[in-house]
Amino acid sequence: MANPKDQVDTIEMVTSQSVHHTLTAGAKHELEAERTMTLGQALRMYPKAIMWSMVISLPIIMTGYDLALIGNFYAFPQFNQKYGERLDDGTYALAAPWQSALTNGVLVGEMLGLLANGWACERWGYKFVTQMSLAILTCLIFIPFFAPTVQVLLVGQILCGIPWGALTTLTIAYAADVCPAAIRAYMTSYVTLCWIIGSLLATGVLRGLLDRKDEWAYRIPFALQWMWPLPIFCAVFFAPESPYWLIRHDRVEEARHAIRKLTSVPTEKVEDILALMTYTTQIEELSTQGTSYWDCFKGTNLRRTEIVCIYGGVVQTLCGQALAGLSVYFFTRAGLDPSHAFSLGLGQLGILLVGFFLGWICLNYVGRRQLALIGLSMLSVLLFIVGFLSLAPKTNTDASWAAGVMLVAWSFVAGVTFYPTVFPIQGEIPSTRLRGKTIVLQRNLYNIVGVVMSVLNLYMLNPTQWNMQKQIAFVYGSTCFCCVIYVYFRVPECKGLTYAELDSLFDRKVDARRFTTSAADPFFDQQYDAKTESI
Repeated sequence: MANPKDQVDTIEMVTSQSVHHTLTAGAKHELEAERTMTLGQALRMYPKAIMWSMVISLPIIMTGYDLALIGNFYAFPQFNQKYGERLDDGTYALAAPWQSALTNGVLVGEMLGLLANGWACERWGYKFVTQMSLAILTCLIFIPFFAPTVQVLLVGQILCGIPWGALTTLTIAYAADVCPAAIRAYMTSYVTLCWIIGSLLATGVLRGLLDRKDEWAYRIPFALQWMWPLPIFCAVFFAPESPYWLIRHDRVEEARHAIRKLTSVPTEKVEDILALMTYTTQIEELSTQGTSYWDCFKGTNLRRTEIVCIYGGVVQTLCGQALAGLSVYFFTRAGLDPSHAFSLGLGQLGILLVGFFLGWICLNYVGRRQLALIGLSMLSVLLFIVGFLSLAPKTNTDASWAAGVMLVAWSFVAGVTFYPTVFPIQGEIPSTRLRGKTIVLQRNLYNIVGVVMSVLNLYMLNPTQWNMQKQIAFVYGSTCFCCVIYVYFRVPECKGLTYAELDSLFDRKVDARRFTTSAADPFFDQQYDAKTESI
């Protein structure tokens, strides 16, 4: 007579195998559907995912505006008169140490917010962390608005940097979670568009207030920060949580409901989408048991973390962005008066915006890797041209204008080629389980590199220090060329690949230059089947 315990174990094993094969069938069906999905089909099936991704990304416009203020204030006469010191020629300028402190104070605050965000998002989800960050920021804005001294302003910048840091990473992870491969690059790169819009608004506001001679010339820009949090807080309240996050927390029914809120598809399709998400999560659980920061450096995740961190944290800065972020200040140091510098800065951001829209079109046709290689090569050439223009006599105003035009051209090329690839690569390369923490690590490295380069930039440009003026472009032309070499050997092409396929390619240690020619089978060698059926 059979042992009752053995009968129960047999029934449980058969049931487990039945559920697994059903899950695998749904996942395979959805994988093939997503692999062949066109852009038009994705727009029809995922309009709500696009809308909610854009809503969650709205804080980036606010953050881009806020962060652009300080960099542009260094060229703002009224701000310098309030917080700076008088120079020999009768003008005012903020001393290089204080410029460095204000710029890096924000980055220090961001790093604290990023570390908290990586843990908080995994515990409480994207929605809660977004709303809490917005609520905290609303209170902290009072500090820079009423700052009587540069010391108080520094404290305000550090504290405001904490919620800004939390908001800068979760938007990318959310967009990558809720969108299929056909539109994933568009919605993750939309975050870049939000940064550009925020910077454009900040520069435009300061240009409009340039003629004011009172303290409101710099207080109004701070006050405008209050117009963002409340409407964004209310909009986020109605957004669905990430289905991947819900699956990781065993809230499958809520994940199913979230998928319905993100798509316009029949019930059967919802089940297939849920099956693929569940399957992808389980594959990653087999290779990565934990979801801690340490797990980002284990096994195949080490390579994924390296690519995301170096590309998004180092390449993004050393390609010349660190110089472009101080473009208005650079223009004034190159010999242009403040009104012309701000006008040229506005033109630069406008050109960048136009270039980015063109880059959006190229992104899905050319691919991330090729677009980055072409773009970085051209950016290096443009920076060297700016450097050679520095050899002209300082009295040559035409050379100063030519350098400004080259930086505007740099922005256009970066907008068409490099910038549209940054956030898609950050969102696609990490595993779904470690995406949030990997992006946090990337952003922290970006801030560390940013701290170093901002200190060097301000000393290289400041008239009381090295006063290199346009010759700084030689430095960035060289570092940008090094970035081209790194991308060629290390950054793979992710265009059109699902997360399950990317897991397969990384697990098999496929060379970055062969991602597009290697077969990606997430159901490889039945390894997953053998392991899950033995559970």
